[in-house]
Amino acid sequence: MEKFSCNEATANLQRALTREINIRRGLSGSNAGSVAGSRASRANSPHSSRESSANFSPSLPPTDAPCQDLPEGEVGFCLTEDVDGQAAQPVFLDRARSAYDIEKASPGESSRLLAPQGFRRHFLNSQADEAGIPTEQRPEAWQQPFLDRVRPLVMSGYYDSLLGISLDPDTGADRVLAQGSASNTQVCITLVKMFVGSGVTFLPGGFSYGGWLFSPIMLFVIAIVQGVAVARLISCCKQLDSNSYADIALVAVGRGCEFAVQMSLLLSVFGAVICYMAFVAKLASSMGMHPTMAVFLQLPFVMPLSLTRSLGQLDSANLFGSMLIVFGLMVVLAYGMGSLVAHGAAKDVAPFYPSSAGIFVGFACFAFEGVPLLLPIRASMKNTDMFVPLYMGVLAGVAVFYVVFALLNYLPYGKTEVQTVVLLNLPHGVLTSIVQFGYMFALVLSIPLNFLPGARILELWAFGIGKKSDHFAASSSLRLSSMAVCALLAIKGGGAP
Repeated sequence: MEKFSCNEATANLQRALTREINIRRGLSGSNAGSVAGSRASRANSPHSSRESSANFSPSLPPTDAPCQDLPEGEVGFCLTEDVDGQAAQPVFLDRARSAYDIEKASPGESSRLLAPQGFRRHFLNSQADEAGIPTEQRPEAWQQPFLDRVRPLVMSGYYDSLLGISLDPDTGADRVLAQGSASNTQVCITLVKMFVGSGVTFLPGGFSYGGWLFSPIMLFVIAIVQGVAVARLISCCKQLDSNSYADIALVAVGRGCEFAVQMSLLLSVFGAVICYMAFVAKLASSMGMHPTMAVFLQLPFVMPLSLTRSLGQLDSANLFGSMLIVFGLMVVLAYGMGSLVAHGAAKDVAPFYPSSAGIFVGFACFAFEGVPLLLPIRASMKNTDMFVPLYMGVLAGVAVFYVVFALLNYLPYGKTEVQTVVLLNLPHGVLTSIVQFGYMFALVLSIPLNFLPGARILELWAFGIGKKSDHFAASSSLRLSSMAVCALLAIKGGGAP
């Protein structure tokens, strides 16, 4: 095979550049043809490549040329050529758009290009612009990355704005919350995810304290009370045009009530952290691990994550954890239904247990977890007026699911055999181990999500609003010590010696 020499490659490059220069000069077809013929005749001579290379010389533009005014860091150049022995005037080639131009033309475009599939979406939208297709008629996948589309389902952003404020970790200043863009379907799925977590796995054991008749009635009563309270809360939000629990309490009662609301949020989120740690320790103890050791083994994972200032980095992991929870609940539901069909209800089930019915009320209240996230979820909606109807429908559906799930996993085992955590009633096997490990993984990832709002409340009380660098060491020590206290309480509450 014939190989191109360096001189031949230079000649080819020269001819290509010459054609481009002729086009930019607006030469006629005959002149362009004569120039091309002259180039071709010289390329056929033995010394043509060397001569062409000598005649073609890039040079810098004069000092008053426009390319001298380019922004710092950008390069402009011109070409001078000798066509048929006549010196040509410098020709300036249009430079490509740089990152500097992109930022000037469209702020944020560079970050969108750097996102996964960013160049692909940019190309598709450019083609649609040339075809005159309006933005509203283009697929949603062309507008934003996959994680941005499912971010309303991940819920990390809702925990991030639980206080009703959004602080810049670098400057400490308030950031204006972006206008909501979540659709009604996304909000429905998010509300279901908010309710259905670890609390549902305690309900079958809770039915053993209340009975198969009293417990469903109490669940529906609590759901109705919560629905009425949420409707009143949203009415206050509309009047104040605020999505902060503390702001509503401040206007309604005063400064003391604002502090009480922040304290209740603090106890709520830290209580969830303690419960999740104890829950994971309980599952680990069923596999032969000591509960105390199981709690301590969580700390190397959750303590570094508790220092993060942005939970957006956990979006992918939390989305995967949510899928594991859904898979685990489906497996538990299938096993309970199969046991009930095969063996029927246990003999020691009863409609009401007067001596222990009050304990079930605590189980039922914990089952409707996630209430502190209601206002951030509403703020993320595109049409906030639809929040109350959507919430009422989701609340009714979740209450029915709770009753069905609890009955199918309480009736087959009865009062004596049902475990506090229903996952422990699954038969030993590979699938059971996968479900339990998946649940533990999802809950460990949920610990930083619940911990961060409480940690920010403590930091606001201790240091006020300031830059991250102002009290970084002190705030980090406060977070680590708070997580250690939660771990000790989980050991005590989990029943470990």
